[in-house]
Amino acid sequence: MLLTPPSSTGRTGARRAAFLVLTFALLVALLGGAPAWGAGAYDIHGGGDFFCATMDSGNVRCWGQGTDGQLGNGDDLDSPLPVTAIVSNPRDIALGGYHACAVLGSRGKVKCWGDNNSGQIGNGTESLPVLTPAKALNVRKAVEVSAGDEHSCALLQAGTVKCWGENSSGELGNGEILSTDEAVHVVQLSSATQISSGENSTCAVFGRHNAAKCWGLNNAGQLGDQTTGDSNVPVVVKGVRNILDLAPGYEQSCALLFSGIVKCWGDNSDGQLGNGSFNPSLTPVTVNGINNAWDLDSFGAHTCALVGKGTVKCWGDNSFGNLGNNDDTDSDVPIVTTPVIRNATAVSTAWDSVCVILTNGGAKCWGYNTHGEVGNGTTNPAGQWTPVDVSL
Repeated sequence: MLLTPPSSTGRTGARRAAFLVLTFALLVALLGGAPAWGAGAYDIHGGGDFFCATMDSGNVRCWGQGTDGQLGNGDDLDSPLPVTAIVSNPRDIALGGYHACAVLGSRGKVKCWGDNNSGQIGNGTESLPVLTPAKALNVRKAVEVSAGDEHSCALLQAGTVKCWGENSSGELGNGEILSTDEAVHVVQLSSATQISSGENSTCAVFGRHNAAKCWGLNNAGQLGDQTTGDSNVPVVVKGVRNILDLAPGYEQSCALLFSGIVKCWGDNSDGQLGNGSFNPSLTPVTVNGINNAWDLDSFGAHTCALVGKGTVKCWGDNSFGNLGNNDDTDSDVPIVTTPVIRNATAVSTAWDSVCVILTNGGAKCWGYNTHGEVGNGTTNPAGQWTPVDVSL
């Protein structure tokens, strides 16, 4: 969830004006006062093995894997400490497997950078990595972006969606399976208010009932249509409405409802459905013990939510300390970090790591750390099993 300071344009879509006002009011009530904007970072974005934080200054600070130029600083080196990207004042940012995209300016143009072997930059080429932000062609009036492993999508002001990049599993939702290096319209989708991409799929909230449609890879039922067949057109997620936030991950998807509960569906081999079992489910199941969540994110085989006044709870794969509880045992139910974080304002996940923004504008990260994903100047292939401060 983007916690947009009053001076910032911020993310729109489902997080448009009314939603932002609602969020701000909710946080003031939950935290006992307004978050300390103006003192550091106010949003966090996770991708494959890297993170970017949006700063109150308008700068974007990124860290972790950078070998494809995904840190956006014009270099192709990893960085265990945050570096400043060549974009500023973004309206939204999304990180994919090895690339990133941002909505910039009042006209809603999109620029992307990083890996481009499937055309995921959207600049009309499939090439070597793009080290500096390049304009995505045929995209205007974007209000939100999302990114998967090798595809990108943009939500437009009109409530339609365009995607570009890898399409072998139907990730672009245009009724075809041919990859493209320029944006194409997602078919059979209108009135969309939010988009979010997982590894090889994308989902959108749409319509007056805040239902969801998903498209792309469906080998584990992650599209939510109660089948396991890929779909190159959007299909309705069955059994879920009143969605506040969507979080498709590796081979599972989750939805945060306005009631504060979370429902998940798809693969469950690591407990990523959070319902106290390791059995997969083609139908949405309710995550145990969460009834007051207000932020949710997933990219790998684990998911994290913010509940109450900012407590972090995570579940699923824990191979590298992804869950932040000083252990590496998977969990099929949500668990808190060690020590418990109670003052988070935003959460984002990467393949095997997690970062949160705190009320004071600082950030903490944990999990996989081979490339410096935790942002404190260290690397450790075994992972960082407890939260550490990011050197913003």
